[in-house]
Amino acid sequence: MSATGPRRRGRELRVLQGNGYGVEPAAERPPLRLVEERPSSILVAGGDADRRRALLEELAERLPAGTCFHEAEARWEVLEHAASSRMVMLAGDLEGSPPESVIHLLGSRHPRLPVVALGATASV
Repeated sequence: MSATGPRRRGRELRVLQGNGYGVEPAAERPPLRLVEERPSSILVAGGDADRRRALLEELAERLPAGTCFHEAEARWEVLEHAASSRMVMLAGDLEGSPPESVIHLLGSRHPRLPVVALGATASV
C-alpha cells in the first residue's frame, strides 16, 4: 500500500483501436481537414434584372478569372443559394423587401456569411 492509499488495478485509461465503441478504423475515416473548404460562388441578388446584370459585368471585370457567380431575384432564391455562397451582394430590393430586411434574415440564418448591400446610385 502506498502513502496515498491503495492503488486500483484495471481502472486505467486505455487507447482503443479498431472499430469497438464507435471508433472507426483509420482506413474508413474521412480525411482530416483543418480548414473548412470555402464555398466558391458570389451570389448577386436583386429584383431589378438590369441592375443585377450591370453589377455582374462590373464584378466579372474586377475579380479574378474563374470567379463563379449566381443570381437571385427572390428572397427564397437568396435563402436557397446563401449556404453555398462565399458572399452575397444585394443590388436593391427583393420582392418589395428592402435590403436591410434581407440582411437581417441572412444574418440570423448564416451569421458568418458576408453580405454587402449596394446603395442606389444618385441621379444627377
